[in-house]
Amino acid sequence: MRSKTRAANNRKEAAKGGGAKLPSVTDYLASLPKEKQKRAHELQEVFAAFDSTGEADGSLQLGELGALMASLGSNLEEAELKQLVEELDVNSDGEVSFVEFAMHMLSDAEEEPAEEVAAAIFDMVDSDRSGSVTLKELQVAFAALNSGLTDDDTTEIMSRMDTDGSGSVDKPEFVKLLTSILEEYAAA
Repeated sequence: MRSKTRAANNRKEAAKGGGAKLPSVTDYLASLPKEKQKRAHELQEVFAAFDSTGEADGSLQLGELGALMASLGSNLEEAELKQLVEELDVNSDGEVSFVEFAMHMLSDAEEEPAEEVAAAIFDMVDSDRSGSVTLKELQVAFAALNSGLTDDDTTEIMSRMDTDGSGSVDKPEFVKLLTSILEEYAAA
């Protein structure tokens, strides 16, 4: 999260003049380069799952943002959530809109190397902090993301990741595979 405060400050600076007017979701998505549009649509689906209005053009309130973060493995205290809302809330309305959320998520994706992202994802999936991910932990993570993957799909993914046949995936195995996937995705 080293660059998040800098990115938030840049967005806040651009928004000076009391509550910036954000573009509509449609305008924001259309303004993105093609390589970011797919990721933005994926973020829109995740956002909608936690938005109590059920539409990604709504906003996340403190509790909803807390639930989203918890699903990603980050159980934040109320003070930490408030700080996160403050960082993301460009128009100062006390909530996080999809456009604010996407601006933050897409800008951070550019600034963090794929290996750091993969390591952070591993830490979120490794719910028991054992240093390895089991099939059950992987299933829980995919279920929390509403991925639609079956147990057979998850078992297949696990078998591809478990290069040493131990029945679990340690951090180096996970990071190596996910880094190569993220780098391929970024190059496409």
